[in-house]
Amino acid sequence: MQYLLFINYFSGLKHNSIYNHLNEVVESISQLYEEENLDSPSEYIITEQTFAEHFRVHDDFEETLPNGTWYHLQCFPVFEKPDRKK
Repeated sequence: MQYLLFINYFSGLKHNSIYNHLNEVVESISQLYEEENLDSPSEYIITEQTFAEHFRVHDDFEETLPNGTWYHLQCFPVFEKPDRKK
């Protein structure tokens, strides 16, 4: 399963990337917090396990950071979904 991460920076800059593993997504979001000079990222950053559980039920995930930057994460390709709990 791959994941598409779209970031909309508060400055207006937009960026997207495809990741092969959720741990890569978590690392990228951690870097985003550092680049945006946000305090205590460990208190805010969602873990790989939390993302995995979320994607068993939902198609995508969106979060707005304290400074107005936001990101959207979804399975890629869009119509391919991870196994869902029955």
